[in-house]
Amino acid sequence: DNHYHLILRELEPGGMRKLMKRVQIGYAMYFNRKYLRRGPVFDRRFEPTPIADLRHALNSIAYTHLNHVVDQLDHEHTGHRSMIGAASRHWIDSETGLRLFGDLAGYKRFLNREGPAIIDRKLRKYGMCRRTYRYRQMP
Repeated sequence: DNHYHLILRELEPGGMRKLMKRVQIGYAMYFNRKYLRRGPVFDRRFEPTPIADLRHALNSIAYTHLNHVVDQLDHEHTGHRSMIGAASRHWIDSETGLRLFGDLAGYKRFLNREGPAIIDRKLRKYGMCRRTYRYRQMP
């Protein structure tokens, strides 16, 4: 894959844009040097989308966690594992995320209710087979 999704809290105006520019340029330089190549590494430039309201925040978190349609919530780099307590990453604020859903049970209910539609939209967007990739319900 040549893209990623992050949900970040901006602490100072313009700070996120500066940070992401440094991250993407730095990683591209590392990657190109390591693999003896040139040019862009990522699909597109950093495109920030301010979160407008609670519903947008909940959908953004679910979309980010379900972004990898094959592995879905089992993907090793998803923040989902931190949200359910299966992994601990100091840079993921799971408590704030879970509070938005009410609690862990609310997070799971939201994913089970909205997950199929999120996966379906992504499959349609990229012309992928819906019979092959379906949302797997959480226990």
